[in-house]
Amino acid sequence: MTLSKNHTLFVSDVHLSENKPELTALFLKFINEKALFAQELYILGDLFDVWLGDDLIGNFEHEIATALETLANAGVKTYFLAGNRDFFVGEKFLKLAKITALKDPCEISIFGYSLLLTHGDLLCTDDKLYQRYRSFVQNPLSRKIFLRFPIQFRKLIARKLRSRSKQYQQRQPIAKLDVTEEGVQKILAQKQANVIIHGHVHRANTINHNVNGRVITRYVLGTWHHTGSYIVLDTQSVEIKVFQ
Repeated sequence: MTLSKNHTLFVSDVHLSENKPELTALFLKFINEKALFAQELYILGDLFDVWLGDDLIGNFEHEIATALETLANAGVKTYFLAGNRDFFVGEKFLKLAKITALKDPCEISIFGYSLLLTHGDLLCTDDKLYQRYRSFVQNPLSRKIFLRFPIQFRKLIARKLRSRSKQYQQRQPIAKLDVTEEGVQKILAQKQANVIIHGHVHRANTINHNVNGRVITRYVLGTWHHTGSYIVLDTQSVEIKVFQ
């Protein structure tokens, strides 16, 4: 695939944190070396390892916002679909970064492809406990109440939830935490998409599904550690790539 301005990039699960400077440097390098030369960039959730409210925006968050703002200033449209770690990202950060928020799931058409974009956790339907938790914490009323709590109390809640989440995941078989065929069929029941792009499960992959006689290709983004995972889409193909 030859890169030109006529291509779109997708990333997810970067998990940026002030405590991970090497990861931050890798993402900023990606912005400068790849995203600046794209037509659009879609961030499909968990850009940040944790986000507890826009009132916690500090120097680190400003650094990331400024990097994303450079894309907008260069004519690269950037979109953000929240994940399970950063669904409290609000209007203040979006305006600073000059990015557009998308709902999960989101249908778009690019270069002749009909795409369904999602963070991916909606597809993990075998994990009933998590799905109930997700419905509760992402309810508008729950969000409003949480963001009214004092900052230190929010941080305390986040630490406790993270600890319990790790313990819970360690006790579960991997298959229970993964995307299910039921989840794919359900989300596509009333959709016309022929391609799904998502992250969340942290394992880059390409899987085909048969949905009502249609072949749907699901592209799974990997997580970012020492290298980054991203997708390049143009008129010719969809490719999962590694950035380093």
